[in-house]
Amino acid sequence: MRPLSLAVLAGVFAPLLGYLGYSPSAAAQERPTRAEVWDLRPGSAAEALPDGFAEYACGSNGGPPGAPLGGWRDFRRCRPEPDGRYEVYFRYDDELEYWAKANNFSTEVEQYSGTKVYGFPVVLSALFDAGGVLVGTRIADDPCPHQHAAGARRPTRCATSSPAVSAATAGTASIILPPTVRRL
Repeated sequence: MRPLSLAVLAGVFAPLLGYLGYSPSAAAQERPTRAEVWDLRPGSAAEALPDGFAEYACGSNGGPPGAPLGGWRDFRRCRPEPDGRYEVYFRYDDELEYWAKANNFSTEVEQYSGTKVYGFPVVLSALFDAGGVLVGTRIADDPCPHQHAAGARRPTRCATSSPAVSAATAGTASIILPPTVRRL
């Protein structure tokens, strides 16, 4: 009796596994992804930007959201900044946070909870010119990350801080990425 080689076993079982719906590439693709600020390419038209974000609203120089918007295309409903740019606030969709909680993936729960950049809570905005072209993004620190809940409107100051502390810390770090800056 000859021992079966791996090639013979693979030839026998591969069609059976395929028939049952198992595919190694499909298993690897089950891990979901979400749109992030780095997916916004300066120079892109508002219509060409990914829609995988949540709570689009008029921005306030890195502060709390203003009037709600339906998406990037509604940027003209916002008041332009003194330099003519339109700021659109957005946050990360929290669907992956709930996916991670449902699957008991504690590392992913931490990774996908809230709107964060490199683990720090932030307020994100996209900046458009009058023609609807993305000219930059604004990343400001978020002094009130605990007040971000899906569907909740963000107050202008933290409920746990004094007005002086909130005013002093709101938007203390702000980064505007011009079209020439790319993610490494």
